[in-house]
Amino acid sequence: VIATLFAQVRRLHDVGRSGWWLVGGLLFSVVMEAAFIVQLMAAARSRAVPQYIEAVAHGQHPMLIGGLVALTALSVTLFVFSVLPGTVGDNRYGGDPLERDKTRNLRGRLVGERR
Repeated sequence: VIATLFAQVRRLHDVGRSGWWLVGGLLFSVVMEAAFIVQLMAAARSRAVPQYIEAVAHGQHPMLIGGLVALTALSVTLFVFSVLPGTVGDNRYGGDPLERDKTRNLRGRLVGERR
């Protein structure tokens, strides 16, 4: 899971976007799930769980539906960022990984350079 997050942040940096886009999406998901659980627990206290589930299933819960729409929009945005080509040349997060003439290996030599 951690490696996937790092790869996604690196991809966002490749297209010139901040990794906070991903953190925002994760945070929003957690908040939405917590709100749903709190409301479900409140319905359980009043013994109204079946009515609550029915209301959610029929779209009668505007906060949940609004949150799902916003989460879907954020997910589509992150998907679009992941399929966009990277920025050409350097950006504020570093060099272009596809620009071979400026890429150096760990020894400081240009990639493809012979001894």
